[in-house]
Amino acid sequence: MTLANANPFDASFYFRDMGAGHFDVSVHFEGGEPVYLSNFRIFNAEDRWVGEYENGAILVNPATSTQAFDLARLFPGHVFRRILGSANQDPETNDGSIASARVKIPGMDALFLIKSKHDAPYSGRRMEPGKRPSASMP
Repeated sequence: MTLANANPFDASFYFRDMGAGHFDVSVHFEGGEPVYLSNFRIFNAEDRWVGEYENGAILVNPATSTQAFDLARLFPGHVFRRILGSANQDPETNDGSIASARVKIPGMDALFLIKSKHDAPYSGRRMEPGKRPSASMP
């Protein structure tokens, strides 16, 4: 369900493992006001979502199978490092290391990355709760 009003907006819906074949799609609207749809597209393919932010990026794999992300192609000229997770935040994946140019993300998982100005592993310093990183952090 998506709530709508008079302002245009983007909406995405993802259905996993639909397989081959034909499918019927129904769209139901409540109320009597006119509704306009544009750029309505349907793909029967696995999807990957990428978000770039000022200080990092997120890679999301909503599919059920492992997907590869080419960081060199997605973010030319940028070096990323993995976050440094606590013992409860998958420390094997979130080890603070520099991310390779191509990363694989298991199905229904995501990876948060931090932009790095240095081509060296993260120093391993942890932030204290409630403190912001200093300008000297990579």
